[in-house]
Formats: sequence, C-alpha cells, structure tokens
Amino acid sequence: MRWLIALGFWSVVPSLAMGTALHVSWTTVEPGRWQPLSSFPGKVHAWREQVIKAPVPLEVAAVSAEEGAQVAQGALLAKLDIPALGALLFDLKEAHHRLLLARQHVAEVERRFRDKLATLEDRIQAQRMLSGARAQLEGAWRKLQDMLLMLGPMPDREALMDELSRGNLKGLEERLSQLRAPFPARVAKRWIAEGNRLSAGEPLLTLEDLSQVYVDVALSPQAWSSWQRGSASVSLGEETLSLRPVFQMPQVEETTGLWVMRWVAGHPRGRLLDGQWVKVQLRGPPRQVVWVPEAAVVARENRTYCLRRTAKGFESVAVEAGPPVNGRIPVLSGLSPGDQVATQGAYELLYRDLGQLMRFVD
Repeated sequence: MRWLIALGFWSVVPSLAMGTALHVSWTTVEPGRWQPLSSFPGKVHAWREQVIKAPVPLEVAAVSAEEGAQVAQGALLAKLDIPALGALLFDLKEAHHRLLLARQHVAEVERRFRDKLATLEDRIQAQRMLSGARAQLEGAWRKLQDMLLMLGPMPDREALMDELSRGNLKGLEERLSQLRAPFPARVAKRWIAEGNRLSAGEPLLTLEDLSQVYVDVALSPQAWSSWQRGSASVSLGEETLSLRPVFQMPQVEETTGLWVMRWVAGHPRGRLLDGQWVKVQLRGPPRQVVWVPEAAVVARENRTYCLRRTAKGFESVAVEAGPPVNGRIPVLSGLSPGDQVATQGAYELLYRDLGQLMRFVD
C-alpha cells in the first residue's frame, strides 16, 4: 500500500523498499531577479598585423628586434643597407633643384613680359617648363614614398625636402635606412639576421598591434540573442577585462554551423596575445525568476523537476532552471511565486519506488 500523510510542512511517506518512513520538508518559492552567467572559450586576434617586406634588394646591417618582444612606436628594429635609397634621394634632390630653377625662370620671364621684352610664347614656354619640373619632382617623390612606405611610417615631406636642400644627403640616407616600429607592437616573427641579403618582397619582420585585440566566440544560434544583449568579460587571474561588442552580422563556421561573435578588448597591456584561447564570461540581462533551494531541483531523464505541493498531495513539475547561486537555484519557468516545493526528500521521491504514485506534469 502506498500513501501520503501531510503534517503541516512535513509529510511522512512510507518506503516499500526500505520499510521506513520518508520525511519530506516543503518551502515556499520566492520571486526575485537573476542575471544569467555563462561562459565559452574565445580566441584572441591581433588588432592588426603588418609584415614588413624588403621593397628593393637590400642587406641587413644590424638587428635590434627580438622575437616576442614588445616595442614602442618609433623603436629601432633594424639597420639596413639599401643601395637604391641613395639614388632615389639624389634624384629627388635634383628634381627639387630643377623646380627652383623653373620658378626663377618663370619670374624672370614675367618681369620681362611686363617690360615688353618677352612674348606671350615665352610665357607659355616658361609655364610648360615649370609644369614639367613639378611633374618630375612628384615622380621622384612617389618612387621614394613607395619604397619607404613598405618599411614603416613615411617621414614628413617638408622636413625631408628641407634637409635635402641643406645638402645633408648622407645623413638623411642613414636615417631613412633605420627600420622603426610603425606602431606599438609585439614582434611576432623575426625573419632576418645580421648580414642577410634580401630580394625585393622577402619578409623582414611580422609585427602585431596588441594595443587592442579582437576576441571571437563561437555560439549556437539559440544563444546569439542573449549574448548580444549581455555584458562580456575575460578573466585574467584576479583581474577582469571588459569586452565591448563589434556590432556586425556573425560569421557562420562551415564545419560546425556555429555563429562567431566578435568583441574588442581595450588596453590589454600585453596580457592577451594573438592566437591565445581565453575564457569569456557573459552576464545576460536580468530576468524575473523564482528562487528555490538547491535540494528542491532534481534531474530525471535529462530534465529537471520540482515536487510541487497540491491540495491532494504533490505533483512533479518540469522546470527550466539556471545554475546554482549560493545554495539557491533560479527557476525560469514551471513554478509561480507562492508555490510550495519539496526540499528534503525530493530526490528520494523521484528516484525510489514511488513512480506509480506521481503524475509527471511537463
């Protein structure tokens, strides 16, 4: 015989298997708010990466950069011997000199034209000479610019031309042969050593900008909406680094069908490296829930249940539950404020020999 005797907040249920009474205690569920916390692995990507390549044939005179080192913007990375650089600077200097001469010639022709000593054709020829000199200067500058841009930040044009006009060709060539960091970076790969001779297009260094980093997380489509609305962070030992979302459509991984969502971590100070895997935590938006003690929630057949008290006894109710928080579990659906649920004895009632007594309500 199977029976249930309700005594206040206690019930006494006999066990056919054990021959002893089972005591069940009840508690009233409490309404409240819960902020879900979940975590997924995330992969770090550098904010930007630059492979510095030889723009022309050159020789490595000295190397200062060590692989894996953090370098400041403008830090010396290597000294290069670039035979073509001297020729380009000489051509630029000559083009600049021709432009100065062309401007002087135009001024002289204009003076003579006002004195009726020069013709209109003389003026036209002078302007053509000036246009040609300007084009020659721009062409020489573009050739130098194309080469220097492959090595890093471009020097100020006005300052460079001023230095050329003062005749400091050798000093300028030596300064421009110094390879310097175009931004605060980590030397991800050093391809060169002192004395190496490189052809055009061969790599010298690979630099990573880690002043900010991307953090990518692969999510199921079902989790996408909650992760969009929540606040994400990365735990770095005792410190937590906040992430801000990049608002763009997710990329779908072809092999898994997961959606890749991207965040940005600002100022990680070298603690997050390209290719590193980290634990990303998300606190979703607060939700209205009811709270029950941990003992009130029991897993059965891959689902979670609570035993809810009724006028005739009790019934098993399938619930959607979150993870435990300080000994309590948030119930998202299945219970209402004011319901009474079993705590002590709930597990035994579901897993011992009382299956025929209860009707499962899904």
